Amino acid sequence: MRPFGFSSPIGRAFLLLLLILRYGYARSPLFNVFGSYFPGWMLCVLAAIVLTVLIHLAVRRAGLNKYVEPAGLTYSALTLFFSFTFWLIAFA
Repeated sequence: MRPFGFSSPIGRAFLLLLLILRYGYARSPLFNVFGSYFPGWMLCVLAAIVLTVLIHLAVRRAGLNKYVEPAGLTYSALTLFFSFTFWLIAFA
């Protein structure tokens, strides 16, 4: 049995995972919110969720619920769209 090292495929995959985790957060912008630092992506997701809920309330108030067929998929896609859009506007 070979020892666990970086020459084995599992060791190389583990090393790649460590490098991704190490450098993946190196450029993450942080914001001071009430004395605590939050990553920028978290604020983008929060803003996207709020905007999606507002759109859902507007659709429901207008009586257009029957036209939103897979509601879970539609609102999830809207949340992702708004989150990515906020990220591109704020940090691109």
